[in-house]
Parts: sequence; C-alpha cells; structure tokens
Amino acid sequence: MINQLFRQRPDHEFLIKFLNCFGLKNLNDTSEFTKENLVNYNIIDKINNLLPELVLLYLPCKHIQFLINLNINKCITILKQILRLFEYKLNKREHVINKVKIISYFVSKNLGSNIMIQNNINKCIVKFN
Repeated sequence: MINQLFRQRPDHEFLIKFLNCFGLKNLNDTSEFTKENLVNYNIIDKINNLLPELVLLYLPCKHIQFLINLNINKCITILKQILRLFEYKLNKREHVINKVKIISYFVSKNLGSNIMIQNNINKCIVKFN
C-alpha cells in the first residue's frame, strides 16, 4: 500500500497517458485548462478507457468512491490524487471575464510548506521562509 488511496504507484508510461487525457505532455507542462476544455477533450471517455489500469492502482474500497459514475469534478480529483504521488499539485486560478467566473487549472511542483513552527514550554515561534 502506497498511501490511503493507492495500492501501488503508477509507472511513468501510465502517468504520461493519464496527463495526455488532460492535454498535458508531462509533469513540467505549464499549460492551463478549464472544465470547458475538459469537456472538449472528452475527458470522461478517455478516463473510462483507462479504468482497468486505474482500478488496479486504487485500493478496492477507494476505487468504488472515485471511479464509479465519472464526471468532470471526479476526473480533476483523480488527477490531484495521482499528482500527489509524484510530489506535484494541481493549482487553480480564477478569472472573471464578462461577469463569468472561469477557473483554470495548472500543474506545479509541490514545494512543501514555508512555515516552520517551534514549540517549547514557554513560547511558540512561527518562522516564514
């Protein structure tokens, strides 16, 4: 067991296939996408084609929760979960165009927290790096 969601970590070949579903070439691709883009990419059909491999990666109790009745939000959640295994994260940026809020997503390296907390009996020190 890799973590609370996965039995095993996906190999590099599967990771690239999975990222290609979202219009991304690799983990260092700086392209942004929106939910509308994902509809145009037919993301649900593409992820459904990868379901046999995804079912093998997820723990049995978790694949029922995340891989059944796929929708755009579940596809984004699966991407977030897989990126975490490789120490990357999915960030979002909100734009308002003509009074319509558009959320665009992009992949970035997870640099960890910049906050360091030192506790002792008399005081607590919080440092920002």
